[in-house]
Amino acid sequence: MPNTARRVILQCGRSQLAIPRPYSVHQLRIYGVAPRPGAWVRPGALLELARQAEVDDVKALVCRGGRAVFEDRAEPEVRQPTDVMIRVSCAAICRTDVYVARGVIPVADGRVPGHEFAGIVESAGPAGTRVKPGDRVVVDPLIPCGACIACDAARPHECGDTRFLGIDRDGAFAELVVIDESAVHVLPADVPDTVGAYAEPLAAAMAVLEADLTTGSSVAVTGTGRIAALTSFVLRQFGHDVYEITDATRWFDVVVETDLCTANAEATLGLVRPGGTLVMKSRRPGVVGVPPLLCIPRRLRIECVHYAPFDVALAHLPRWSTWLGRFVGSEWPLEGHDRAFDLACADESLKVYFRPQS
Repeated sequence: MPNTARRVILQCGRSQLAIPRPYSVHQLRIYGVAPRPGAWVRPGALLELARQAEVDDVKALVCRGGRAVFEDRAEPEVRQPTDVMIRVSCAAICRTDVYVARGVIPVADGRVPGHEFAGIVESAGPAGTRVKPGDRVVVDPLIPCGACIACDAARPHECGDTRFLGIDRDGAFAELVVIDESAVHVLPADVPDTVGAYAEPLAAAMAVLEADLTTGSSVAVTGTGRIAALTSFVLRQFGHDVYEITDATRWFDVVVETDLCTANAEATLGLVRPGGTLVMKSRRPGVVGVPPLLCIPRRLRIECVHYAPFDVALAHLPRWSTWLGRFVGSEWPLEGHDRAFDLACADESLKVYFRPQS
């Protein structure tokens, strides 16, 4: 159920206070204001007020001092003509969200994290044409610059100067989020919200298809958990031979990494045949050490991929919905964020979700 709690801001002279509704004048209780803190207000007393205004509260996770905390905060506003306000139905937790929530990726104080979600359009600006109130939607969290060569060529997913929802602007770990309509896509009716939130991870996985992969090449995917499984699934769906890594001495034409770090870089590169390709797709913050003497004498190629077009990934959701549903894990209210983040870190085989409306 949506949060319908409201506060009434009462102001008399320089005194201002917030009072939960519903209330009656006979029951109105004012803390910290004459005649004494906690005193009951008599009918007619202190009611010659300068003004009265109503402000909605929404629940949200907010980054404060390098950690996420639960807060009630003011409802976001539709300010631009093409803004869309979305009531978040479910929001999934990924590695990036954990990095933000625990201060590994620094963000502005007060930032709301979260970028994988589905929701319902609450309202839209007057110039909006793509969606309407009541539509079930998902959102592309990449915010392109709009001015580079890729953006001019209508390939915003290749923009090299993107901003990101939940890092550079407020994200989806809240009851409501506001985003420009250009990022908002209608979710097919037969796709559940939890699978709809998987549109962004699917777009990230499908980026491997933009690498220089030759049909018939032997491909291996490193890592464990749902990211590696999703990447392998996508490659197989498009006709590539994906092999299990059972022998660390075997070479592959192409190795797609989903968990590269300094500790496993040498082992990962060792799987690539001389003249072969390492495809980098994980987004671990910080520096990863890659030994040149393991790459240069063996003439290894390193190719980086980012995202496939969001609408292309979204088009595949109905067909793959049942398969993707195997990764749907537990659901948590925003107030249970510490436990939810712990679970997301402990087991990457299932996706953990927030239900902000619960």
